[in-house]
Amino acid sequence: MLRSLVGSEMCIRDRCSVGTKWRVSAARWVTSSGGRPHSKNKDCTHWAGVSRSGEPVSVSRLKLFGSEAEFGMVMKEVPCRDGEYSEEEVWRHVERVELCIELCGCRQAASTHRLHYVADGLLGAGVVRGPALPTQGLDPGTLARVKVSLSIAGRTISTGTALNNPTGSPLGSLTYLVNQLCVKRNTPIQAGELVMCGHCCQAGFNNRPKPPFMNIPSDSWEPGDVLQAEFQGLGTVHAILQE
Repeated sequence: MLRSLVGSEMCIRDRCSVGTKWRVSAARWVTSSGGRPHSKNKDCTHWAGVSRSGEPVSVSRLKLFGSEAEFGMVMKEVPCRDGEYSEEEVWRHVERVELCIELCGCRQAASTHRLHYVADGLLGAGVVRGPALPTQGLDPGTLARVKVSLSIAGRTISTGTALNNPTGSPLGSLTYLVNQLCVKRNTPIQAGELVMCGHCCQAGFNNRPKPPFMNIPSDSWEPGDVLQAEFQGLGTVHAILQE
């Protein structure tokens, strides 16, 4: 999740920090020994809502109001150091790219103070993890230009690209996060962490409580509807919406 808010908030490995300029959410998602993804980021997300493509997600249980199509980067270990990492160096620390949907939710929608929503898990309620793309032979610069769409029950709600990110690309967002953590805050990124690198497009769910400042394309939905993100030429990821 990467979009304008009140500042630059980063969420990784049970840490939340606030700075200035834009918002980067990078939740740590790891995989158990049995291969089932789960979250260790319980301070920064109000529900460990990690699922695989095609699985059901509960709109009410996760307190969802919307979704975002995003590229996720599964990381190799990134050590701390004094000098900043370049985008080329950061890319060498990416194990694979995943096509993802971030699920957006909030536990309260009465406040008009945006920092209350920073405290409320940065509106991150979960992630739907889809197909993986190996980095070998993949030009990270092309990811920003991939056309992406989000649909509910076959109806296209919105389209876009990763150029919507303030940094202009998924790798730009990741590089910003790496330098904030590994250089400025002496906090390494560990192997297996999944970094969500900013939204390409958004889709909201009608008649769901949401923060008053949220204005995203929305449509009606019913239990059993399919929420799907299509990354043109790369694949799709979807979830089945349940009450």
